[in-house]
Amino acid sequence: MPPSNLGNPEHGTWNHRKYLNNVFTRAIHVNFRVSLLCFKIFCMFTKNKLPLMKTVYIVRHGKAIPASANIADADRLLTDTGVARTWKIAEYMTESMPVIDQIIASPAERAYATALIIADKLGVPANKVVSHDKLFTGDEMDALDLIEGLDDSINSVMIVGHNPVITMVANRFASPKLESLPTTGVVSVHLDTDKWVDLKKAKVIQNFTVWPGML
Repeated sequence: MPPSNLGNPEHGTWNHRKYLNNVFTRAIHVNFRVSLLCFKIFCMFTKNKLPLMKTVYIVRHGKAIPASANIADADRLLTDTGVARTWKIAEYMTESMPVIDQIIASPAERAYATALIIADKLGVPANKVVSHDKLFTGDEMDALDLIEGLDDSINSVMIVGHNPVITMVANRFASPKLESLPTTGVVSVHLDTDKWVDLKKAKVIQNFTVWPGML
């Protein structure tokens, strides 16, 4: 029986348009509920079957003041140009809305400052930015070991270091290979694995490579 607020067809007050609108609206609501239920069922059966990957961002520190006998290498600061270019790279990265779980930087001032600028722009909490001596005094294998040792609850990591080691690490994954990663250059790849220990053998999927001169 039609709702009373639509009138009475026997008395000539029947509102066909309103009736059809009501039917159409109810059909939409039913279809929406069915679609939502199907989506929930789909998520329930696929949530453990979706491909899991790790993502790595390999970054060289920004342009710094020249080496000098009057200042320790670890204390060299970013130049104004270095700060501006780092900000520009971070702004470029925001376009893909990356989620970075951890940033590990060399304790050298120029590298750690680079990490903080990028973290600030990308909304990475300051407590997710840490330093490690291996990225300052270590070699390529030390840097790779550092990544391999990450907890698997971390799905994406950024490391910020120095040439020539950071270029060597980048070339483990980058395609094509780089002669030298420029200052504030970034190489990012996805790894087809859910375990960091598989770093050296996982299939590599290129994400992006960028440096200030490209923008």
